[in-house]
Amino acid sequence: MHYSGQISSCREFLNYLYNDKDYKKSLILSDLEVETLFLNFGIFKLKGYIREIDRKCEKSIDDLILFYLFDNYFKDELYKITSYIENKIKSLLIETYYESTKNHFSYLIEKNHKLKDFYIDVPTLNNWKIKEIGSSNEHYHHYIYFYLSKYNFLDNKRRYLHNQTLIDIQENKYNYPPFKYLIESATFGTVISFILSLKIKNREISKIITKKMGLKNVKILKSYLLRLKEIRNRVAHNNRLINRTFMSVAGIDKFKIMRRDINNHKSLDVYLFLYFLINKLDYKSLDDFIKNEFLRLFETFKKDTYYNNISYNFLQKMDDITFDKFKEDILNMIK
Repeated sequence: MHYSGQISSCREFLNYLYNDKDYKKSLILSDLEVETLFLNFGIFKLKGYIREIDRKCEKSIDDLILFYLFDNYFKDELYKITSYIENKIKSLLIETYYESTKNHFSYLIEKNHKLKDFYIDVPTLNNWKIKEIGSSNEHYHHYIYFYLSKYNFLDNKRRYLHNQTLIDIQENKYNYPPFKYLIESATFGTVISFILSLKIKNREISKIITKKMGLKNVKILKSYLLRLKEIRNRVAHNNRLINRTFMSVAGIDKFKIMRRDINNHKSLDVYLFLYFLINKLDYKSLDDFIKNEFLRLFETFKKDTYYNNISYNFLQKMDDITFDKFKEDILNMIK
């Protein structure tokens, strides 16, 4: 089957919405401002919201702009929370590792891994490529450049890994650093792999971290880490959130109770999940959480300087009745 798509430019996309999909023109922005926004946002990103708007009796370009802006604002919020949780998990892993061993390089010893053929992913290793470090005008050197310029793996191997069978490594290509440095710059996928694989002196890192995070078992820990990775990747790669589904996980404690009446694959469940992971799910009910956390986002969103600046003050110009109706539409969508 050959590709037959005809819409490739912003103007073609707008004409398609006006003429074929019966979208009303903006009541807030001029035609030129709308076309400029579509060019800046990208039609491929905007297309992702059409199915939701098509369900409405009256369709408007303003709806499409509003969906796009709020989804990006929501992404900003989730980025802050997922970054905080990722840092927390990295810190837990480093602390647990050094409680188990004082050897900075034990992570390279084969017998310390439960997973067969364990490997460190290339994006993580690329930070530690052996290379010449030139002079820098920076007052404070980044820790990676400082380490690469001062230490070498072969000396560390002789001291810390003598007579040990190692995982598959490329010692002529990478200057493997101490575990704490590696994890600080590692991809979240590599962090998860280390948590699930490391077993040092009969201490299973996954079981210890499960207990530290207040979870019931390693199976739940693994599912929570994988869901967090999915959320983080979508946020980092600027994918849609509010009208997408996510992998589900088992709920425990307050998270289990509060999610009872919502779809476990949608964005509101994701928001609850993240608040549970940062120990801030201290609300009496789901309605209480929505009122104090999710609806709060709309208040700050409408006044946000950045999102008004990039949209010709679209949000500030929008009347309260239209904006309140939009809040209802979003809330129904994410439940």
